[in-house]
Amino acid sequence: MRTIAHITNPVAVGPKSDLFIAQPITFETMRLAQAAARRQVSVELYSAQFATDRPMVPPWLQITPDLERSVLDIAPIKVHRPLPLIKDILDRLVAATHADYLIYTNVDIAVMPHFYLAIDSLLSSGYDALVINRRTVSAAYTQLEEIPLMMAQIGQPHPGYDCFVFKRTAYSHFNLGTA
Repeated sequence: MRTIAHITNPVAVGPKSDLFIAQPITFETMRLAQAAARRQVSVELYSAQFATDRPMVPPWLQITPDLERSVLDIAPIKVHRPLPLIKDILDRLVAATHADYLIYTNVDIAVMPHFYLAIDSLLSSGYDALVINRRTVSAAYTQLEEIPLMMAQIGQPHPGYDCFVFKRTAYSHFNLGTA
């Protein structure tokens, strides 16, 4: 059975932030997709967070050591927020698991119920890395109970890159610098 480890980066935000609604939905969809895949794929769920963000981490995400650096330690940015470095997030995932494949998604990326099963199928057909683009669904849905309605939408394509899947053995070849 293939093992997949998936990490995201919870953040404590107030009710005016889009993430206030998106994060709980993301976490719940990860849990549901993990349950749907349990007979075919072993899925481990992880969190990389700053100490101040720990209260946002649901109990089904395994907590990695708190992040200690942010982009503010590397260079000044226009929006003065302690955004994490992807290298630090991925380093924590690599240290926490022996999974065959690793996944990183932004914390506002809800996954479909068949997400891990689809990834397993794509990997079985010969891919060793994937970038999965998201689709934006209606903002009218804001409650966990509405997840099935969100999933029923086709949504609109999004130009960004928010989900990365790769072989664990490839990580040592990444040159992330201070990213």
